Amino acid sequence: MSSENLVSNLKQVGWKDFAPGEFLKVDFDTIGKTKIAKNNWFVLLKSVPVLDMAEIETWTDIYKDFTKRARAGLFSSGKYFVLILLVNTIGADALDWLSQENQPGFLETPDTITNGGGYTLMLVKDRKRIFVPRGVKLWDALRATDFTNRTNRAVGDYVNGLAGGG
Repeated sequence: MSSENLVSNLKQVGWKDFAPGEFLKVDFDTIGKTKIAKNNWFVLLKSVPVLDMAEIETWTDIYKDFTKRARAGLFSSGKYFVLILLVNTIGADALDWLSQENQPGFLETPDTITNGGGYTLMLVKDRKRIFVPRGVKLWDALRATDFTNRTNRAVGDYVNGLAGGG
């Protein structure tokens, strides 16, 4: 099952304008956009063939950089994002590290997402699993939370499709 199916699921819950692109100087396979309560949100899809320790370190650094740079400034509004890593498989070194109950920095529970920021969803295709932060608090308990819940369900539907169709 291709990521086109995931994009289709995300479109059904309100994401639009999907295209390859760059977000805060990082290239992504596909970026979608939406507006929630006058705030621009971006869904960032990136394929990762093998998640090894080097990839974990790279994406942890990128996530931390995004968290800092996405904040609102004096003359700019914040950028909000959902980073979705589409991992084909987990490398042996990362699997060993994760089995010791370690957690990648890009999956840490973020502070309340206000004035910019975001969170990560990691899909591991060969295990048909989604990994998410333990909790995500958004500034707008109604609209933003409802929208991100629908986004998370769209990702879950994609993973369920993997189980059925490979």
